[in-house]
Amino acid sequence: MFNKRKRTLSKNGEELFSIAMEKPKYFLTKKNSWNPESPKNLKKRRHTISCLPSLNLKRVFLDFITTDFDKKLEEHSHNMKSASKKLLLHLYQNPEKIPQFVDNAIINLVILILSDGEKYLNEQQVKHNVHFYLKLAERAITENDHQTAILVKCAIENFNVHRLKLKRNKNDQKIIDLLEKKYGNFKNCYSDHLREFLEIVQEYDQMYNYIPSAMVLHMHSIRNEIYTKAFRRIGKCPTKISQYSQTIELFKKLFYNRNSISGDNLTKLYLSVFNDLTFLKNFQEKDNSKSLLFHLSCNVKKSEQNKRRKIVNSQKSSNCLIYLN
Repeated sequence: MFNKRKRTLSKNGEELFSIAMEKPKYFLTKKNSWNPESPKNLKKRRHTISCLPSLNLKRVFLDFITTDFDKKLEEHSHNMKSASKKLLLHLYQNPEKIPQFVDNAIINLVILILSDGEKYLNEQQVKHNVHFYLKLAERAITENDHQTAILVKCAIENFNVHRLKLKRNKNDQKIIDLLEKKYGNFKNCYSDHLREFLEIVQEYDQMYNYIPSAMVLHMHSIRNEIYTKAFRRIGKCPTKISQYSQTIELFKKLFYNRNSISGDNLTKLYLSVFNDLTFLKNFQEKDNSKSLLFHLSCNVKKSEQNKRRKIVNSQKSSNCLIYLN
């Protein structure tokens, strides 16, 4: 007998990845036989008599070979892709909200990696969670959802996950190397992703199938604006920077015009930090995200990095790297 694989996410985790119910402004609905809004006075099909049960063998076979891990991966990938599109709409409508949305999502991901939202985990369980989110990032890359991929990269690189020094298998390390090579990192402001974005938008056929990171576009929009003002004060005209800014602004407008009535919504992962952690009864600083994440990291069981002396050293490093938490 095969051992049944344990669920990947807790109920709280699944709740955060669910789409926040928000009615779209317009509805474009197809009327067909399986749509609940279609007319109900359709003629019933004649029931056929057979000695064999009515089974869809293809569906039975797919259910047999598909694990709960695969189902959750597909579901969360779909929801996160929808959220990435909605985030790009906010980039045009309410760009000032982007940093808060991204911060909420990264904090929630780190909470789900270190605790699963219901209890403290041991080191092996944290490894399983890291593996799940790396596979989610890998799938996001294949579906051109680069906002989700970079979001997972930021969560995996968070100090409170990094300090555990988890040993990764070859496949996980391969995904991490791919993310680093494809996007860059915070030190170069993910310039590799911006460079790829500027190349893609030159081709009209590919532009709308490509979902860039709203976080990176927002970062470079503000950065370019500041650089342009600084250069003009000393009498120089930064042509390339101005062209980059115009390209980003044009893409935001075109994307909004094409997808404003698509009905995509943000997941609850982006909306607010999850603070309903019932297992943290004795922890008093739940509203302080930095302290909360460090507390969860230090309570990962069976980790060599959570010995008393190493926790003290990690506390000093955490204070030095406050902007990475």
